[in-house]
Amino acid sequence: MIPVGDEPRSRAFPFVNLTLIVVNVLVFFYELTLRPRDLQALFFDWGVVPVRLVDWLQSPSGWEVPATVFTSMFLHGGWLHLIGNMLYLWVFGDNVEDALGHVKYLLFYLASGIGAVALQVAIDVDGTIPMVGASGAMFLLQLFSGVASLGAQAVGVETGIAFWAHIGGFITGFLLVLLLRPRRRSPVLQRWDFWD
Repeated sequence: MIPVGDEPRSRAFPFVNLTLIVVNVLVFFYELTLRPRDLQALFFDWGVVPVRLVDWLQSPSGWEVPATVFTSMFLHGGWLHLIGNMLYLWVFGDNVEDALGHVKYLLFYLASGIGAVALQVAIDVDGTIPMVGASGAMFLLQLFSGVASLGAQAVGVETGIAFWAHIGGFITGFLLVLLLRPRRRSPVLQRWDFWD
């Protein structure tokens, strides 16, 4: 079953969420205008290449390599990749933005992308395939696939899917929601006025 909407509807207009969707779609349409060789160069230049990021962390110089942590979030490897990520943003992002507020939601989005990159790079420090897209919504499936990919890496097989990035994004997002959510007293405790 593919989600296309949710309840309850957000109270505030989700302009950050819609802006993120529009930017992702516009970048993807730009990708479609490129020849295959130029598209590959775009992914290698602006996607996260784990081994390059690890090398940069050991000897920082320039801004291009760390910038890929952010630019990679807006690149997608195909129609299904884009549609899947944008569908989840469309369905769930407005509610998260409504709960956190506009600025916190943007920071949440970016921090979840950083968490995704961090875990994938920690697992695959020698990876040479660029990571693109920012997704972390399908946690259990990605966890099982990520554990299975460890065996594939041990025998030298590259899967081409950054399963650990999905898991890292989910974990980061989950922890951030716990930290950033509005604090509300339980209705049960409100009946007992011993907290006042």
